[in-house]
Amino acid sequence: MLDGFNTQQEQRRRYPMPADEVYAAVLAVATRDYSVTSSDDLTRTVMFGSHESGWTWGENITIMVLDAEGGCDVEISGVGKVGGQVQQATTLLQTFGTVFEKISAELTEGR
Repeated sequence: MLDGFNTQQEQRRRYPMPADEVYAAVLAVATRDYSVTSSDDLTRTVMFGSHESGWTWGENITIMVLDAEGGCDVEISGVGKVGGQVQQATTLLQTFGTVFEKISAELTEGR
């Protein structure tokens, strides 16, 4: 959902796998491809920053892996590092899509 001018965005996706396994994949992707600012194994939360692009100064992103029936939910939220950028909301949603693709790839590589 595109929610306006550099406001917080969020998405959720369900994975039919154990939450700890998905959290390990999230942590691997975030550590390898982004700048992790913090992680919490107890709450399965990772915070990281994405890199600058030609259109934005990057994003601050939080991912939580939550237990759910039949697997787990991965909830991703984020906001631009610098306000007032017209392209920020679109770029943020593209980043979410890329992160979800990388998580799925990480999960399928191990199988």
